Amino acid sequence: MANDLEYGQRVLRRIAGELENPEKLEHAFAEAVLQQAVAKAAGRPTPQAPMAAGNLRVQGSEILPSAGGPPEDVAYSAEFGSDIYLQFHRPKNRSGYWLMPSAEAPSALKAGDDALEDLLQRAIRGFGL
Repeated sequence: MANDLEYGQRVLRRIAGELENPEKLEHAFAEAVLQQAVAKAAGRPTPQAPMAAGNLRVQGSEILPSAGGPPEDVAYSAEFGSDIYLQFHRPKNRSGYWLMPSAEAPSALKAGDDALEDLLQRAIRGFGL
């Protein structure tokens, strides 16, 4: 019984150590969200959406435009729409049209789950499970 307890404690310490720095998990999820967003943007009725999505990149756990200024403004308007500029989708949508909804897409959630599963498998590897 004492060996089982010690074994469980070692496994939990390794998992806790892995989870203290979740950057890999966050990055993997952001990559999956961006991939889904690019696919969703391709189906938008405005040509700015695919262009704006193609200008995005993952840095750490954040999805950012590759450049600031006008490309950033185009990405924002392509994602959320505009009631002023007719080249963007109307009406303005606070929930977003392609990037924000991608965070809830099953493929992105599965990729995040897979990354967590990989982390847990690495943490328990070598313990004879």
